Amino acid sequence: MFRKPKHLGRWIAIALAIGLVCSSQALAKKPPKPPADDGASYDLVVLAPAGVQITGSNAYDLDEADNVVGYYLDLDRERNGFYYDRAQESWRLFGPGVVVFGLNNLGEMVGADWNTGQGLYWSAPEVPPVPLAPLGGHLSSDGFKINDAGIIVGRSQGNGCSVAVAWSVDAQGVVSAPIELPFPEGDTRGSVSDLGEEDADGISRIVGYSGAVDLRETALQWEVVIDPDGLLLLSGPSDLGSLDGGPSAAYGVNSGGEVVGESSNWPFVKPASQPMQPLPGIQKATNGLAGGINDLGQMVGRQGYLFKGEAVFKAVLWPDAASVIDLNKKVVLGRGEELESAHAINNAGHILASGVFSGIGGAACLLIPK
Repeated sequence: MFRKPKHLGRWIAIALAIGLVCSSQALAKKPPKPPADDGASYDLVVLAPAGVQITGSNAYDLDEADNVVGYYLDLDRERNGFYYDRAQESWRLFGPGVVVFGLNNLGEMVGADWNTGQGLYWSAPEVPPVPLAPLGGHLSSDGFKINDAGIIVGRSQGNGCSVAVAWSVDAQGVVSAPIELPFPEGDTRGSVSDLGEEDADGISRIVGYSGAVDLRETALQWEVVIDPDGLLLLSGPSDLGSLDGGPSAAYGVNSGGEVVGESSNWPFVKPASQPMQPLPGIQKATNGLAGGINDLGQMVGRQGYLFKGEAVFKAVLWPDAASVIDLNKKVVLGRGEELESAHAINNAGHILASGVFSGIGGAACLLIPK
């Protein structure tokens, strides 16, 4: 299997200003009417497989070509995994109980069959998956993320516990045995959230969280590398800190080592080798999280507040650490429709989000910059 380096997309915003000068000495021609402008910055694609009756959908990952993986809910509310090919506008469906969580730029995917308890690895969407073995003595596993180097992160479960683990896939598609990603001493629960691409030294960063009482008490990072003998844990877990000494969790990491997440129910960004810092909030926001970051430092997530005693959530974009945008103001939505959260953003600035849509209810969507 040939693994090529990740290519970064470019997102360029262009603004045009046109001035018209009229002379009172001459008859001015009426300028042509400009095209209608709905004020939207993104086109919205609701992720619902064609020809299938669904009651909702959830998406977890997208690649640089806007292909998406996740699951949809059928009429019996059963999860059914999917792969959406954006270029072909086609769907590959994986049946009840299967969830696809991760996708890399080589078309490899990871997930799980929750009917059998097996974590799964696909070398390509059209190829039958192979199982991801759990740790010795454990009964089940899940694959959450895969990068272009063939590193997979997920979890192994058994004996009443859930452990963070990593696997690697070689050029022939053979999956290694898992290695454990330990939690801090005293923490009994936790998870991995995201996996960055390899840096120039071949190091891949993994982020997540753990806790002794609350699952999300400590934001964590591990570093792994593939050496000639297989996958090796270089360091971790490293405590990424918090905003004010409160609980924290890390949800996203990019190839430059920038990490995003939440601390004390507020979104943060942590530049590499620097303390975490709070991200700005939309008007009225009292809570939130940052769930994804691309290699350009653009971040997405959600923010919330109370309105007439009800919790309201808005999908947001942070173009940088100093500004925030409510994505609901950048798309055309129908009556009663809402973007509630954004989960991932690729290097072209395309965003994976979720919300409420007419005729479906809760569903995932893709936001494509105009």
